[in-house]
Amino acid sequence: MRFGMLFAGAWSVSAWMYAVMQKWMPSNRILRLARQRTALKWGLLVSLAGALVYTALYGVAITGAQNGVEILYVPALLFFISGVKFVVFGPISLVLLLRRRADENRLVTDFLAQQTSESRAKGQSVQETTRPDRHALLESIRA
Repeated sequence: MRFGMLFAGAWSVSAWMYAVMQKWMPSNRILRLARQRTALKWGLLVSLAGALVYTALYGVAITGAQNGVEILYVPALLFFISGVKFVVFGPISLVLLLRRRADENRLVTDFLAQQTSESRAKGQSVQETTRPDRHALLESIRA
């Protein structure tokens, strides 16, 4: 019975810590913003800048901890974890961006194919879609 209560308490504390970290930790907030469609194109730059900043902070914290202030190992661990998250986010952001662009292109292609088939079914002449028209469709999807 004690183990169950201990497990439930640890579970609720870890859930609370996760929620706090997702909401208030600067690296998580930046990464959450960078995952949005409009910011995906900045993913590699965000990844590089975040990794550099957190590597510098990690170095400062470790230097301070080695000089006798051992409590600095805790922020050093947090800085290290945040830096790794930024390094891992770079390739992930590229994959997300490429997938999103492929989905948008597929959507435009399907839309144009549907328009063409409807025009043919009505007996109307089919117009060739120009590159600027396709680009305008893509921009209207992204907006």
